[in-house]
Amino acid sequence: MKRTYLQKNTNTDEQNTCEFHPGENSFNEQPFVPKDIQYVKSFIQMKSYLFIFFFLLGVIMLFSSCQQEENMYVAYGDAIVQSFKSGDSVVYATCYYAYSYEKMKQASVSSTDGSINIPLDSAAFRYTFSYFPDTSDYKTSKPSPQEFFFKVVFDNGIEYEATDSLEQNVMLPPVLTKNQFDTIDIRLNLAWNNVEYAHQYRVVLENEAGEVVFQSDFLSASQPRFSITSSSDGWFTGKIPVRGEKFRPVVLAYQYEKNVSAFDVQSISFAREDYFSWLTKID
Repeated sequence: MKRTYLQKNTNTDEQNTCEFHPGENSFNEQPFVPKDIQYVKSFIQMKSYLFIFFFLLGVIMLFSSCQQEENMYVAYGDAIVQSFKSGDSVVYATCYYAYSYEKMKQASVSSTDGSINIPLDSAAFRYTFSYFPDTSDYKTSKPSPQEFFFKVVFDNGIEYEATDSLEQNVMLPPVLTKNQFDTIDIRLNLAWNNVEYAHQYRVVLENEAGEVVFQSDFLSASQPRFSITSSSDGWFTGKIPVRGEKFRPVVLAYQYEKNVSAFDVQSISFAREDYFSWLTKID
């Protein structure tokens, strides 16, 4: 990912980029999937953790230079392909994110082929700007590989440009081979075919209100299976299942670009199954 300064502001009253504001940062406010609000919040949270890690690592390695470059404002861009099955077809669309540790006033994204030139929407605290495609933007053809330019204007007027490239290969959604509730062991057993290009998986359960009530840790690409009991780690507070409650399992796959970092995600795909009833031994 390439970053380029467009303008340098010498206002020494502005904050040092070595400062970090974890209390205000909010990377988990919006979804990638239209009308499926909860699915990728966990992923955005993961990106924020990686963002913090790489930032702190950079502070340690570049502390002295950071002191000398008090007005150095940096932004990061990420174009991410999302795919899922709609009816009998797999559909694709691209989501766009711009991140910074300084508040941004505005951000936009454009493409090398000229087909994309859109403003990004701000999250509450203006450290993240994003664009989520409408349902009509999802197509049966995969997005073409190309480079995207993210232009950012910070609150103090500094302008900055970052780039991110979509690669040729993107994932298909997972295909489940097992989705079975074991009424003897009181356990949901899931298994799916290995997804080509996937680096990690995650399993979530949503209730009939569309809320995510269970979220697994990230699973390795060599683990295309998962089981859930009422005592499994991952249930949200107050969401332990009760008899007869209905849930829908969702399996997500994550693909990273060749140069893996918090800002280099290539694609996310998911499979959403039908609802099932959580039973107990007295059933």
